[in-house]
Amino acid sequence: MVSFRRCLRSVAALAAATGIPAASAEVADLRITEVRPETDQVEVTNTSRLGFTTVSNLPFSHSLNEATFIAGGTSFASGESRVFTVPGLNDTGSDLWLYSDGNFTSPGSIVSGLKYGAGTVFGREAIAVAAGIWPSDSAFVPAGVSPESLRAVAYDTTDPASWAAGGATLGAFFGTGTVITAPHPDIPLGTVSIELEVVASGLVAPIGLEEPDDGTGRLFIYDQAGFIWVVESGALLPTPLLDVSARLVTLGVAGPGTFDERGLIGFALHPDFTSNRRFYTFTSEPVSGTADFTNTSPTQNCQTVIAEWQTQPGNPNLADLGSRREILRIDKQQFNHNGGTMRFGPDGMLYIAIGDGGGADDSNDGTQFGNPIRGHDYPGNGQDTGTIYGNILRIDVDGSDGVNGQYGIPAGNPFVGGQGLDEIWVYGLRNPFLFSFDSLTGDLYIGDVGQNQIEEVHIAGAGDNCGWRHMEGSFFFDPNGTSPGRLVSIPIEPIPPDLLAPVAEYDHGDGISIMGGFVYRGTAIPALDGLYVTGDFTRSFATPSGRLFHLDGANEFHELRIGDPERPFGLFLKGFGEDRSGEIYACGSTDIGPFGTSGVVLRLVPLPTTAARQALIYF
Repeated sequence: MVSFRRCLRSVAALAAATGIPAASAEVADLRITEVRPETDQVEVTNTSRLGFTTVSNLPFSHSLNEATFIAGGTSFASGESRVFTVPGLNDTGSDLWLYSDGNFTSPGSIVSGLKYGAGTVFGREAIAVAAGIWPSDSAFVPAGVSPESLRAVAYDTTDPASWAAGGATLGAFFGTGTVITAPHPDIPLGTVSIELEVVASGLVAPIGLEEPDDGTGRLFIYDQAGFIWVVESGALLPTPLLDVSARLVTLGVAGPGTFDERGLIGFALHPDFTSNRRFYTFTSEPVSGTADFTNTSPTQNCQTVIAEWQTQPGNPNLADLGSRREILRIDKQQFNHNGGTMRFGPDGMLYIAIGDGGGADDSNDGTQFGNPIRGHDYPGNGQDTGTIYGNILRIDVDGSDGVNGQYGIPAGNPFVGGQGLDEIWVYGLRNPFLFSFDSLTGDLYIGDVGQNQIEEVHIAGAGDNCGWRHMEGSFFFDPNGTSPGRLVSIPIEPIPPDLLAPVAEYDHGDGISIMGGFVYRGTAIPALDGLYVTGDFTRSFATPSGRLFHLDGANEFHELRIGDPERPFGLFLKGFGEDRSGEIYACGSTDIGPFGTSGVVLRLVPLPTTAARQALIYF
């Protein structure tokens, strides 16, 4: 489903965009949400998820009456509405505005308000129009007949259509509006047919692969269980390049053979691998020592560790275990949402995916396996650039000005010298399990695994905010307390401006976890040239039912046709890889977790003729 770049504004953002200073950011989150002319009462709501206390008097103005105010020292809890008396409100028509100070002639002082009723209004509507708080001099909210009140029923209280008379309920700020289910049609079967050629089998849980720049044609396959395998001259070597299984946490969250997101989940070859023999791993290890980055949870599930290694000088198929250099150690609150992918970008910098920390909804509410979820403070890690979680990082492995002296901060990182961690490149992500760079354009494609309904793809750059947890895909997201999060038709909290919407998304009628992918730049399958190839982990946890997709030129998803006669993928899809010629590989297993020996790596190849089929082994 094609989506678009959203430019949504919170009250504070609206103030900034229109040049409206507020006494504080908290004051800018106040909205007039109900007017009761028959009783001279006004309701004001704090639309922020943060509570605060007013510092100074906040005056009301209506029909040139400027004698009443919200007193300094008035406290508003998160989402709280308070009722104030404003004498002289008119049943037939008036205007009402809330100011941050006593300068009633300045658009820069107005915070919220409305015009209601009919006839001539002797108020500050022209100032409100200039401030962007009201649409035009001629716009009114129709006034009801006494004793009816006027009530905001949608988030944008500056729009007359967002108001209703009588006993309407406010559903805009901390309500839900309409709960959205099944927002997208099913992904159609496309016209591109492929076959899947077995490259390696008998593995545990392969996630991806890379081909070194040394011209040998070798493939390095990384396996979640802790192994990096080598395929040389078309054969899987019996001894892995590296075995870090002993370094990992014990896999199997609910017991052996069950689902787990931890392990060896990232691998990258240095761009100058031929000359320096260096490569990098992303592992989930037991808590040991002080982390370079942590969170507010009192306990940690594990630690994410980024390490550098070298191959042996005399044996390019074996790692030198003594060469290990630890680059980063990060505390991890829960077992899931680790991210994992590492890739060197066209700029030679190392990009690292870090998930939002785990649990559900990027929230401290709820439990996981009987334990309280912690370490997800408001507004969620994805939206907090002061945390390491929910981001794509960008570091210089040859630098030394990072927090521990083991890496550098590249020039051009968007938060250097500002509010946010120097390491962050892109933020607002939930679990960017797999990202990639288009080998032709350099564009960064991110597959971000969704919460309960939406799987999404972003093309992102420096400083982009991909929206989580304000958004799931292109929809407003409600964490919903201890109940499962959901899509809603109205925002439940102020939305930052300029969120980067996904270029494509699908809902959970088609799968449950997008596995990222690559833009196809190979030559074997011309029909895929320049198209993003991706897929989903499975349609059901009970059955290996992964799927392979591609985006068309309009960024619509289509399912790839596999084989002749056609057949389903038939595996849990674990990830993708790309070789240096641009050909793409799919990784899968019939085991849902990192166990067993059903792991297989499959090259996407053209659908062969009957004669050619006999010469190859297909999955």
